Amino acid sequence: MLQKEKNRTGDLQKIPGVGANMEQYLQNIGIHCIADLKGKDPEELYHLDCLKKGFQEDRCVLYVFRCAVYFAEHEQHENG
Repeated sequence: MLQKEKNRTGDLQKIPGVGANMEQYLQNIGIHCIADLKGKDPEELYHLDCLKKGFQEDRCVLYVFRCAVYFAEHEQHENG
């Protein structure tokens, strides 16, 4: 892993709903930090994740990807 990527690791777990496992899913499809999610299509991320795994993942992963992209694209987040 490049030093630049090492510095960005862990950033993803700041997103609500993203823990260690989901962070690994995202990293496996090339998402290494919150900024990498900006402009991404959650459906495409989900399909890429399924292709990488070789099976259709539970749709709840798609919902987390949707929330993650929304989180990345908006400056303000609701506290709650």
